[in-house]
Amino acid sequence: MRSAIFGPGEFRPTAAVLEALPVTWMTAACLCAGFRRTAGWLGCAPCASAPRAFTCRVANRPGVFGVWPTEADAARGEAGFLLLYLPGDDDPILDRVALDAAILALRPGTAAAFRDFPAHPELAAACAIGSFRIGLAGQDLALALTAETRRRIVHPEGLAREGGGWLVPPGGAEEDLPAFELARDLFRVLAAGVSAATETSPHPPRRVSAPAALRARQANGALAAIPGDGGDCVTEVLAWGAAAALWPEASAPADVAPYAVCAAEPDAATLPELYVLTGFLGAGKTTFLNQFIEFHAAQHRLVAVIQNELGETGVDTHLLEGERSVLTMDAGCVCCSLAGHLAAGLRRLARGLSPEIVVLETTGLANPLNLREELAEIGDLARLAGVVAVADAERFAETLATSEIAAAQIAAADVVVLNKCDLVDAAAQAAVAAEIRRRNPRARLIAADHGRVPPAALGTLPAAPPPAHHHHHGHHHHHDRDHHHVTHGEEGFSALRFDLAARIDRAALFAALAASPPGVMRIKGLARLDDAPQPVVVQYVPGRAALEAPRKPAAEPPFVLIIGRDLDAAALRRVWRGLVKEPCDALD
Repeated sequence: MRSAIFGPGEFRPTAAVLEALPVTWMTAACLCAGFRRTAGWLGCAPCASAPRAFTCRVANRPGVFGVWPTEADAARGEAGFLLLYLPGDDDPILDRVALDAAILALRPGTAAAFRDFPAHPELAAACAIGSFRIGLAGQDLALALTAETRRRIVHPEGLAREGGGWLVPPGGAEEDLPAFELARDLFRVLAAGVSAATETSPHPPRRVSAPAALRARQANGALAAIPGDGGDCVTEVLAWGAAAALWPEASAPADVAPYAVCAAEPDAATLPELYVLTGFLGAGKTTFLNQFIEFHAAQHRLVAVIQNELGETGVDTHLLEGERSVLTMDAGCVCCSLAGHLAAGLRRLARGLSPEIVVLETTGLANPLNLREELAEIGDLARLAGVVAVADAERFAETLATSEIAAAQIAAADVVVLNKCDLVDAAAQAAVAAEIRRRNPRARLIAADHGRVPPAALGTLPAAPPPAHHHHHGHHHHHDRDHHHVTHGEEGFSALRFDLAARIDRAALFAALAASPPGVMRIKGLARLDDAPQPVVVQYVPGRAALEAPRKPAAEPPFVLIIGRDLDAAALRRVWRGLVKEPCDALD
């Protein structure tokens, strides 16, 4: 897979190509499933004044790194790069850097300036922590990191504090920076990118070291080398393939542990976690999902959503955060006829996004018990983390009394989010919780208001990986193709879609929703109102209607999707007369 870095055919390096290689291989690595999560790579951005220089972040450091090409020799196939680090506001490393660097790091505007550090030489000089080189042997790479284990600057006369006392006592250290350890946190992630892009593990790391100078701050502010312990200046080398012959002076074995992330062997742990999100019509799945996405985004974990809706047009995608990470499958109910759509969706997401987490948000009429067999067949694409069911506390008893699908959603769940607890009293909530535990005693139960789950609970969904085969209340599943669980069609559920007029009256819309005939359980869609410049998302469950702002631009024509049981199409057409353009046929 070296062509992922060097392209097809014979590779002839130029200085420009050598300088761009780190971005090239990291881009290729990010196409590998799970790379960003396992390596801790949070992404990079080019610098405006020197596009081959870039800033980047890694998971275990709160600050921002910089990589700046300083030299390139096409004839030798080598290039050198300066490594920089700008500490974050609460970064512990601030206490270890030189005073001028710490003051600069905390100055307003420094973070913005660092995004283009080549245009600010004084900033680049203050943030430099080491360097690395790349070397080529044909199409094999070697990387060499050089930095000081303990970069020290002492202040012989001390630095007095205004008002008395010392900022730095006489003979004390103004800087005592573990520069090598800091630089290696980025270096090992870059090296992991080479392994991922080439599907090759490096040779064991090797090193060479020499004493580093101890520096003293002179009265005029200049630095001078003085006798004393300045630590070591260390070079560590990682090489792939024939590039092991490069830089033979680094011959001593180095610690392997920091580079464990560079192993190229495929690991099931690199596959994305797959959550199946289920819940009956109007239970609050999308509200919960938005919070789930926001929580993991704050942890620098990418969540992608495969959204399955009953009907020709996805509605809930307009209510989700992030446009590029939502893949809509409008192929009917995914739990009735999967037909390879889930596997194809996972492959598409892996190629385009490499998410750490994938959520399959099923339609509210999906029976997840019909999905178990297909989930067992995608083990090479994702790790099943669990089934999360969202239940409506207010309508729970009514829903379970009329639908075996709703009961199956509870039975299949590893976690049940009991939503809308704010709409019931404590006794009613306790009764619903007891019924859920009776039907599925092994499921974890989490209470929620307005779909909002305590953040601590979001980080531990589910409590443990689900077993390979579930044996739920009243059901036994052996992934038998002949085993059948009820579908929404067998329970009499269907959907009807109406195309709305270009502009409609707000009061008339609410009147139509309120006049929904028996059997209507959910209405959702997009509408453009006479009194609003932007489209709105229509939401309705019996007894409750709401309009919401879409979270992304809505380009499609306005419509409503009506879902229910034994729908009376003629009655619905009468209710929506005056608001619709032309009704579509019923949807299975």
